Amino acid sequence: MEHEDRERLKRVLELSEKNNTMIKQMYSTMKWGRVLKVIYWIVIVGVAVGAFYFLQPFISSLQGTYKTLQEGVESVRGSFLDLQGDIEQVRDQIPQ
Repeated sequence: MEHEDRERLKRVLELSEKNNTMIKQMYSTMKWGRVLKVIYWIVIVGVAVGAFYFLQPFISSLQGTYKTLQEGVESVRGSFLDLQGDIEQVRDQIPQ
């Protein structure tokens, strides 16, 4: 083998070793990225479930208050309609 060919072969070997090292680093980085992404989503879902667990009593209380308020509004509306009907009866009884 000629000297030039040997030098080229050494250069190719060095480049392929560097390339192999870079590919291993990229694979390792990709693997850690996947692990961190899974941990990230576990934390997000865990925080959401935990927040719901701790806020659930307050949510239930607000739902009860809302239902009570809604019943009160319906009662006032019913009373208003009854009053309106009574006013119509009185108007009908007044001679014109």
